[in-house]
Amino acid sequence: MFTNQEPSTGAFCIPLYNSAIVLKNILSHEVTALQYVLTLTTTLICGAVLTGVIVKAFDRETIMAP
Repeated sequence: MFTNQEPSTGAFCIPLYNSAIVLKNILSHEVTALQYVLTLTTTLICGAVLTGVIVKAFDRETIMAP
């Protein structure tokens, strides 16, 4: 995770790892538009999927009140 070489473009499609890489690159003024867009897109897609799973899980009352 902590290397001196530049990560590949595929690394920016891994949900939590990409946020750490982009944050590091933003703070060191080395971020590109492609890296930022891939990170934003991946994070939003994962957020939407997780939100859908949570809504589907709590749709049943047996989970909330056993």
